[in-house]
Amino acid sequence: MLWPMTKTYKQLEIIVATKDRPDHIARMLESLSNSTKIPAKIFIVYYGSILESQLLLSNPLLNLQFIQSQIASQIFQKKLGLKALSEDCKWVLFLDDDVVIETNTLEKLFELYLKNNTLSNYAGFGLAIKNRAMQNRNAFVNFFLYLVKLFSYKPGHITIGGHPQTYLDQKLDCEVQWLNGISLWQKKFIKSYFNLPDLTNYAAYEDVMFSYSVSRNSKLLFVSNIFVLDQEPESFKPLTIDQFISACYARYFFVGSYSQMSKFWLIVGQIVRSVNFIVESKSQRTYIYRIYLAHKLLYNITITKQNYISGY
Repeated sequence: MLWPMTKTYKQLEIIVATKDRPDHIARMLESLSNSTKIPAKIFIVYYGSILESQLLLSNPLLNLQFIQSQIASQIFQKKLGLKALSEDCKWVLFLDDDVVIETNTLEKLFELYLKNNTLSNYAGFGLAIKNRAMQNRNAFVNFFLYLVKLFSYKPGHITIGGHPQTYLDQKLDCEVQWLNGISLWQKKFIKSYFNLPDLTNYAAYEDVMFSYSVSRNSKLLFVSNIFVLDQEPESFKPLTIDQFISACYARYFFVGSYSQMSKFWLIVGQIVRSVNFIVESKSQRTYIYRIYLAHKLLYNITITKQNYISGY
């Protein structure tokens, strides 16, 4: 497949879901305007306030399409963007609203990967994040986490307990079982995104649920030399209460969706996660409350075994 050698990639479109972050969107769009290649369309699917006219005036080179969402949900908003894609769109790039791209990111992606016929059977490509801090642990801790299925020595692997091992620290390209929200997809594989439940609040495991479902029948590749950058690099932070709750139920739903996954190891992993949450998340209410919450979640996923995915 050959595209016209122009500044615009006619078959590439970008989707960004955002909520009340016009400054972040402005910086991201500025980086796209300065790109050596630009996409055919950029869909900004927003909840809350956004300055459409100002963004349009500031980025005359970009074909911006604004879609207002009545629900603040990454999944719901991305579905709106996917429904609006053009008929001749072949590639869809998901970007978070708090990143910027390098000037040659899209050009390198096209020249090295999308134009490469030997890679045409890959459904999706994960981009690297140049300035994101990675959590460093010693070999003993990693071995313990490996025993309880909360760590894999294979980057981008998902353990039977539902833990997605990071791949962003890899220096070389590698095949993976999941991709995060900074990723490019062949449009024909994107339809499975519509199978995701419309999670609200903290859309934990959205990327894992979607990308893993694709990887079961198609290949995914992490491309280590194609970069985006976080606008505001942050060090590792413990989960908030909302994130802890949502992530627990999302993992429960995810593991229960596949026979090869193990609810036993999910529960073992949740016990370890609970200890870490109780000890590390000191700003999240009191110790007593965090202990109570951890026990309540364990009870819900071990005793009641209900489907909590719609109850966020």
